[in-house]
Amino acid sequence: FATLNSLLLEVQELPLVVGGDFNQIIDPVLDRSKPGGGGRSHLDREALKSLMLEHGLSDIWRLLHPQALEFTFRSGSHGTRTRIDMFLTSRALVNSVHSCDIGVRALLDHVPLDLVLDWVTGLKRRGRWKLNGSLLHSEQHQQEIRQVLQDFLDTNLGSVDSHGTLWEAGKATMRGRFIAMSSRLRREGNRRAMSLERHISELELRFDDSPQGDTLQNLMEAKFELNTIYHKRAEDALFHLKHTQYKSGDRAGKFLAAMVRQRELGRMVSGIRAPSGSLVTDPKQIAGAFLKYYETLYTSEGRDFLEDVTMPCISQTQRDRLDAPITEHKIWAAIQGMRAVEIP
Repeated sequence: FATLNSLLLEVQELPLVVGGDFNQIIDPVLDRSKPGGGGRSHLDREALKSLMLEHGLSDIWRLLHPQALEFTFRSGSHGTRTRIDMFLTSRALVNSVHSCDIGVRALLDHVPLDLVLDWVTGLKRRGRWKLNGSLLHSEQHQQEIRQVLQDFLDTNLGSVDSHGTLWEAGKATMRGRFIAMSSRLRREGNRRAMSLERHISELELRFDDSPQGDTLQNLMEAKFELNTIYHKRAEDALFHLKHTQYKSGDRAGKFLAAMVRQRELGRMVSGIRAPSGSLVTDPKQIAGAFLKYYETLYTSEGRDFLEDVTMPCISQTQRDRLDAPITEHKIWAAIQGMRAVEIP
């Protein structure tokens, strides 16, 4: 974890979301299906805890599911299941977390972990529309676009005198069709991914009951198809992220402002348990809970908390010396006791 620590030090002024396979658990009781993991594993676990403490990070899944027994990794050789895939978030982001759930195992041994953040930054403005360039890479989509454009020209060519008006109307028509195509593909992809997730869950249960060759083959094929969908989504997200970074560059704007935000304070309280047992993450509610607690703690019920405390006090002689007037002799004595650089 030394390399990870050095990387986090470079972005320590930013709210952090660190996710991935840490190859280590935090709680040896709740994060492992079977006891074990001594020796070097104990040292790595302490190093991970120290890293979280130093950078003010919270295991958000465990915070939301304090007693749940769910795992993200299955070891076929050891016959154990562990929770080694985690999201570690800055304490200031805990209140922005909407959900954090363990998903369906689409790969061979790891389960995806889903984190949803409600990043509230005020009212959203409608952004400028951009063409989804991936639609032009498919021959089927190209044929559909050509047909739409041809139908538009057959219907409207000659209906107006200005070619500029025809061109602007054509752009609006094509834009609407591109938006419709993108929405249709997104809906179809989401439906297919949800169907595959349900199918994989059923196949895994069937395979656990009776591990047969056909079931394993179907399970591998379904996981491969689902992984392909996830991979395509990741490619699109990376493309848009790189485009945003390139467009922003070194100009002063929201992107640069986000890079220089003040570092989250390590002593910030990310969440507390209310007397009812519910988890409280809202900063205002946390402050109110502390205020109510100490108000109740220090509310006197018919007695003074300081009545049994022995307070130190000065003697009458010391009081008389403090109240005595300052003489010229005392002033000269104070001046003579000063260093040369302190004499006014």
